[in-house]
Amino acid sequence: MKSKRFFLVTALLGLFITSCGGKPTGSPSSILGDSSDGDSGFTPSSVLSSSSVETPLSSSVLPPSSSSSLASSSSSVVSSSSIPPRQFRVTFKDEEDHLIDSQLWDEGSTPYVVYHVDDKDTEEWDYYVEGWATSMGGTPMMFLPPVTADVTYWAVTGVSKQIYSISFDSNGGTDVDSISAEYGTEVNAPEQVPELEDHTFVYWAYDEEGEEPVEWPITLIRNLSLTAIWN
Repeated sequence: MKSKRFFLVTALLGLFITSCGGKPTGSPSSILGDSSDGDSGFTPSSVLSSSSVETPLSSSVLPPSSSSSLASSSSSVVSSSSIPPRQFRVTFKDEEDHLIDSQLWDEGSTPYVVYHVDDKDTEEWDYYVEGWATSMGGTPMMFLPPVTADVTYWAVTGVSKQIYSISFDSNGGTDVDSISAEYGTEVNAPEQVPELEDHTFVYWAYDEEGEEPVEWPITLIRNLSLTAIWN
């Protein structure tokens, strides 16, 4: 019985040494001794045979193919991020086909340009930019699309009558609403009449002293401020 226990313990010890990368020195019989139990059918040398035990591969070591694949992937990321974006030329022209601006824009970016037509304004007419079109005199777009190719845009402008206002200074009396109308419109006297305690409203004047009374209707060609005259 003792002999069987001795063989079992010794066999387990051999397995432990082999799995840890060790290799028993000498023959199995020199390690275990010559004791054996003929009835058990157990042979110590068969347990310690190197062909019956596999050494596990350490998971911390990557195969060479995996290392090169990782390096290649890392290299491709760096390479792609260093490639500059493609650029395309975007040209802006005014409504009369005169050049406003022309420069390169990155693919996918949204182009823009500052363009005013206020210098064309007159006392009668108000000019403004409606938007940009892909052809001269075309339909203006609400928003310019991202850059995908060389392109030219033309300004689309509009014009309308200037808007002027008449404001009323009640000169201490109740408020009177202002009047706004297009250039050249004939404006009648306001329906609202100002009120001031112990005073009677007389007329509206262009000046505070009342030396220039207003003669209605007024042809509106500029902003005006009128003053109430009382007695």
